[in-house]
Amino acid sequence: MKVKLNNAHIVRLGISEPFIVPENLVLEFESVYSLDKLCVEIRQNDKKEKFITYKKVVDISDFTKQAGNIEIFVSLICNGEVVKSWELEPIVVKEVDGDFKILEFYENLLNEHIFPLKENFDNIKCDLLIVKDKTNEYIEKHNELAKTVSAIKENY
Repeated sequence: MKVKLNNAHIVRLGISEPFIVPENLVLEFESVYSLDKLCVEIRQNDKKEKFITYKKVVDISDFTKQAGNIEIFVSLICNGEVVKSWELEPIVVKEVDGDFKILEFYENLLNEHIFPLKENFDNIKCDLLIVKDKTNEYIEKHNELAKTVSAIKENY
């Protein structure tokens, strides 16, 4: 899975839908920065790992075997100093029917909170359109009645 380390401090994995965790889950970092030396810290529940790597590839398979949030922090090191840091959005590992599924933290937030709100909003919007149509009908009937009353007044 490719991860683009750009100018932003927080980085998304770019997962569009939840997926079943493969046997080996490897993150491949890409950047305009020269990623010659990286310090990577991975946390999940009570498990934590921090290491230096000279590769742009990090295997996080050990962290996908249990449910929970995986937090990943990446720092670019030049001349012994951290010159740039990134925080990946938390990855949610969820157990579903004996398999583990991965989805990004914000994807989970969308599914559990935002999409239901949007659905409610769409229902309210639909109800408002119905009310608007009914109101327009009543206005038309009122105008017709007003014309009829005016015509009656003129003739009597």
